Amino acid sequence: FPQALSIVFVVVVLNYSLPILAFSGLDNDWAAWNNGHYIEIARSVGGPAWAIVLGCAQCCSVAGLFANGVVKNAYQICGMGEQGMLPTAIAWRLPYTQAPW
Repeated sequence: FPQALSIVFVVVVLNYSLPILAFSGLDNDWAAWNNGHYIEIARSVGGPAWAIVLGCAQCCSVAGLFANGVVKNAYQICGMGEQGMLPTAIAWRLPYTQAPW
């Protein structure tokens, strides 16, 4: 487990730092940096097709973050129901997977 945690830590740090370093090396106009500026840099470097690919990848990333938040909150609410902080009807789990319903 510690080895897996170390590997995940390195992957996450690289996942955040490499795109920032790459895109900052391509565009030094710091005043123009705002939401969606990665797509503008991709458009200037690789054309409109590359900007579309990057935009779709960012949408998939945000959808994954949203799904993660929904699942996390479902487990948290189920746990609160199991401990009596919320109605026990919320604590019901699926019989096969034990996932919150």
